[in-house]
Formats: sequence, structure tokens, C-alpha cells
Amino acid sequence: MDAKFGPDGALYMLDYAGGFFSLHANQKLIRIAYTGGEATPRASDAAWRTATPSQPRSIAFSSARAGGVAWEWNFGDGSAPSREANPTHTYPGYGTYQATLKVTYADGQVSTATITVTTGCAAPDGRDTVRLLDTDTGVANREVGGGCTVNDLIDDERNWSNHGQFVSHVAGVVNELRGAGVLDNKEAARLNSSAAQSPIGKIAGYRSLFDGTAASLADWRQAPSGSFTLQRDGTIRSSGGLGMLWYAKDEFADFSLRLKFRDVSAGTTYANSGVFTRFPDPRTPLDQRPAGSCGTVGSARTSQAWVAIYCGHEIQIYDGPTGESQKTGSIYNFDPQGLDQAGVTPKGQWNDYEVRVVGQHYTIIRNGVVINEFDNTPGKASSRAGDPPTDLRQFLSGFVGLQNHGTNDLIEFRDVRVRSL
Repeated sequence: MDAKFGPDGALYMLDYAGGFFSLHANQKLIRIAYTGGEATPRASDAAWRTATPSQPRSIAFSSARAGGVAWEWNFGDGSAPSREANPTHTYPGYGTYQATLKVTYADGQVSTATITVTTGCAAPDGRDTVRLLDTDTGVANREVGGGCTVNDLIDDERNWSNHGQFVSHVAGVVNELRGAGVLDNKEAARLNSSAAQSPIGKIAGYRSLFDGTAASLADWRQAPSGSFTLQRDGTIRSSGGLGMLWYAKDEFADFSLRLKFRDVSAGTTYANSGVFTRFPDPRTPLDQRPAGSCGTVGSARTSQAWVAIYCGHEIQIYDGPTGESQKTGSIYNFDPQGLDQAGVTPKGQWNDYEVRVVGQHYTIIRNGVVINEFDNTPGKASSRAGDPPTDLRQFLSGFVGLQNHGTNDLIEFRDVRVRSL
């Protein structure tokens, strides 16, 4: 037999009867259609997200969870409706809108739902000044509306086709913000000049590893135990542990890894998590790992997560005033940081976190401020007995991952991206 869903939503089954590529009196095509009442899923299962971080008024809608064979979107701002399955719409301003979706299903059923959409920046760039990649322009990073800042509107991370495109992009943003009174003439000139002098468009930009969609999450693998769950707002939230969600598609040599995180633990609990870097493929069978290597030690023999712990480095995330003594920015068990060095922010607030690795030099940046630097030179012992020393962690490339630590250590991540250096 063979089976396939048709464009009408019905399941078509081909019964070969006497065998494949044969003629038989009992061969037939069977159509199976749903006639069980109200359509499921429903229009209310549709989703939306900000299309790109630098265009916070552009919303990407998705009917994937709602299903159906025909759609009609009314965006709630007086614009023309769309009959695309997954349209992108740019709203005229920041704020809340009531969009309406009407879905028609294969059996003729129609489901309609109102979807509340908010334009703006759910996780704004909170750095003090406007940055163009590694260049600090010195211009104040002011709010522009919708919770967004100037940094949010300037897309310095994209892989621009050429330098001129980026310069034109900055000029457009600057003109809009100068007209709105966010920038004065001197600041506008400085940003335009900085864009012209920057290498952006001539060098590699950032590449998204996780952009809030299920499609981007498909390239990640969960090392037992625990999990990360994709939320409707495009974040992933940890659950259980100890485990690790790691990007399995590529290894990275010298790189800058940037992401946003926030601690969503309840009560007085603080999230314990981290970013793993430069570890070998944890799926490699034990008998194929080099004898005496980090992957043949202790728990790394049987646990993929411990391959990252023993072979790479964990860049700690923990802002609690008590409990774990190694705070955010620590190179776990090799270079501890105190609370006064961690750049602590209130729970529930989004943080920009960058891990930069060049050769064996690590730079940890939180919200635009360098909070730690570390040289992974041979001869350094772990503070935890039994852990491999830095001698066994001398990799020139490796994989990256995110730690889920335990049931109460709840943390959310979003906008994970990487740039080769």
C-alpha cells in the first residue's frame, strides 16, 4: 500500500492488492475524510512572531498549527486582508492590534479567531551606547518606542551583500529617528560616519542557530536528561536535567556566539545554566574516542552532556546571591566569578550574552560589558576533583550547547546566533 494526504486534507490510500506494479481486480484508491464535527485544530491555534529583530513592527504570521486549506487574515490596522497561509505584515506603529483569521477546512468547516498582536521588542537591546558589531559609536542607545532601542533598529549582524547596502540601511534608520527627535544632528552624523567606516558588509555577519521557529530548533539535539520546550513567543524554556541542548549541525573554530537569556525561576530560586563551547561530538561511540582523552573519563563515558562538561568549557549563568558560588561569566571550575563581577540584573529581565573564543582565549560579554577573560592554556587544573585539566581541552573547534540544570532552574533563551572570527 501507499498513502498520502491530499490538498483537500483527506488521506488517500492506494491498495496494490496483488503487489507493486501488478494488475489485480482488487486494486483500488481509498479516500479517508474527517467528518467528526467541528474543525480541529482551530484558527485560534495560529501563531505570530516578530519577523526579524531589527524590524519590530513587521510580524510574521503562521497558520501551521491551525491547518486548513484556505485562509483570510485581517490585520486589525485598516490594511487590506491577506489570503496567504503565512503572511508577513508591517504595522504602522508600535502597540497592540487585534488581528482576525478565518480558516476554511477540507470538509467546508470554517473557524474564526481573534489574535492579539503586539509590535515592539520583547527583549530589547539594553546596552548603553549604539554598537556596530565591535565598534562603540558613543551615541546613547535611547528608547525609540515599543520598548525598542536604537540598537534594535540597526541591523549590524546581517550578512549584507555589500558595504553600501549597510550604509544605506543605517542612513534610513538615522533619518527616521532624527525626524522623530530621538537623535540630534550631531548624533545622526556620527552614526552615518561610523557606518561608513565600519567593515560591515565586507566581513561575515552573524548566522542564526535558533530564531524562535520549530524549523531552526530541528538542528539541535537534547542530551539526556531533561529538555527545552519551544514556547509560543519564540523562546525555549528549560525543564529538568542535568542535560544539554546542543547544536549538532556544525562545529565552530574561532567564533562569537550571542544569545539572550532570562531567569524565570519561581520565588527565591535562581536559574543555574550555562553555555557549553568547544566540545567534540558527544555521539562518538566510546570505543572510537582517543585513548586517554577527555571523553573517556568518568561520566563522559556514558553521558553526552558530560562530554561537554569534561571536554569543553561551561560559561556559567547564575545570578543567585547564595547557593552556587560561581556566578555568571565564570569559566566553570577554572575561573570563578563573584556576584560583583557578574553584571547581575533583576530576574525576568532579558540579557544579551556573548561568548567570544579566539584561539584559546575566551571573552565573556554581558549587555555590552566584558565581565571575564580566560586563557585556556595547558596546565590548569579543575577545582573539582576528577575533572580533566585544560591539557585535555585543547580543541581548535567544537560544538556549542545550552545547559538545563534541574527542575527548579528555569531559564529561557532566544535569538541564538554565531559569527566566525
